[in-house]
Amino acid sequence: MPLYFNPDDDNLPFSSDVRQGLKQIEINTRGIAVTPRIALSQIRQHLFPLLPREYDAVIDKLSTPTWENILFVYVELAFRSEEGTDKRLVEVAQAVNLIYKHSTRLPRSLAFGDFVEVTYFLQMHDHRQTPVGHLCNPDEIGNCAIFRFCKYCWRLAVPSKRLCLVHQPPTEGLRSAAEQGNAPQKQDALYKEAARQKTRFDETIQSLLTEEVLEFHNSSFQADVLFPQTGIRPWLLKRRPVLCRNLEKLPDLNSDETLVNYLLDFLHSSVGMPVQVKDAYDHANSTIRNHPQLIWPMLLRAEAWYMTREHFASNWGGKRERSGRK
Repeated sequence: MPLYFNPDDDNLPFSSDVRQGLKQIEINTRGIAVTPRIALSQIRQHLFPLLPREYDAVIDKLSTPTWENILFVYVELAFRSEEGTDKRLVEVAQAVNLIYKHSTRLPRSLAFGDFVEVTYFLQMHDHRQTPVGHLCNPDEIGNCAIFRFCKYCWRLAVPSKRLCLVHQPPTEGLRSAAEQGNAPQKQDALYKEAARQKTRFDETIQSLLTEEVLEFHNSSFQADVLFPQTGIRPWLLKRRPVLCRNLEKLPDLNSDETLVNYLLDFLHSSVGMPVQVKDAYDHANSTIRNHPQLIWPMLLRAEAWYMTREHFASNWGGKRERSGRK
């Protein structure tokens, strides 16, 4: 398929040189089927020369030209733009995204758009040449059901919903509040509390992710950021310390296999779930038990959630700044 965009469109937010690069790409690919290899070659030839040479590594390290890898080029450049302050990086990232999205007549959707931590998790494994995307049974556009998190925490969202069973409003429950063990008032309180904390939760995820991804890249992909095959307990204590403070049995567990099972039991138990939710949880947990490295996004979100809870707990009642207590 050709590229379905018009580089002369005045609505495109590009400077003249980026626009010229896109125009040359459109001319070079006019009337031909654009494969990922062709697209990547054109990006390298006409867009990357607009960036400092230090960014060549972003594209040089891609082992295989795929549309997913072109998506990762966009995400990587956008991430390195320091929250949009490097305007040239943002421009080139947007140009790469334009090519990615408009290589089909109906624009592609960004896989994992709601969960950038999943995108970076997969990308870091690709950089290590230990790809894991295929292990989570992705669908035709690259999304994995085991990473469909509740927007308020680390648990899986209820099928076709954006919230997990814990955080959905009681009026939307798959079963009654009594069956869930929560009175309607408590269920409503959990939902409202999660909604109040979401901004802080999202910011904490972004902060943790930024710190670890930068460490990973600055170490030439050698930092122990990703979930280890062995030595899980010291990794947890170093990388997920706030979560560890809430793991009551952690001091008694040293076996890596036992630790993975305990983490899943603590964070993601399917006990008492309605069937359609239980099946999704059991599938995710089974997949992670078989491939423990896939637990990384869940642990990142859990760490961010517990950090957020500690932040708000420190400001409850008389602990609040300017609360009136002396």
